[in-house]
Amino acid sequence: MDEVNDASSLVRPELVHGHWYMDSAGQLFIVPDDDFGAAEIEGPDGEMLDRLNKVYRRCGSEGVPFQRIDTSSIARVLELEVVDQKKRLFNASTGRYFVARMDRL
Repeated sequence: MDEVNDASSLVRPELVHGHWYMDSAGQLFIVPDDDFGAAEIEGPDGEMLDRLNKVYRRCGSEGVPFQRIDTSSIARVLELEVVDQKKRLFNASTGRYFVARMDRL
């Protein structure tokens, strides 16, 4: 069996197409797009992760499709920043997602 070693094999579409938020401390939270399969929210354990889980579970139980969830409202209520698509990056050598600083783009 051949192993695939290119960076594209490490990229997870459910995260790439997910909802990205950043808190005031620069911590990244990625809510996976469930159209690509079920996955857990990526981010540091703690109160904010619990709050995001609660909000997204409620949206799911109310039948709101993932792409129709109002990320701006969630960000405002939870005091988060929605990460723009242009700032979303993946580091193949570490296998981690991160937010680019705009002054470096």
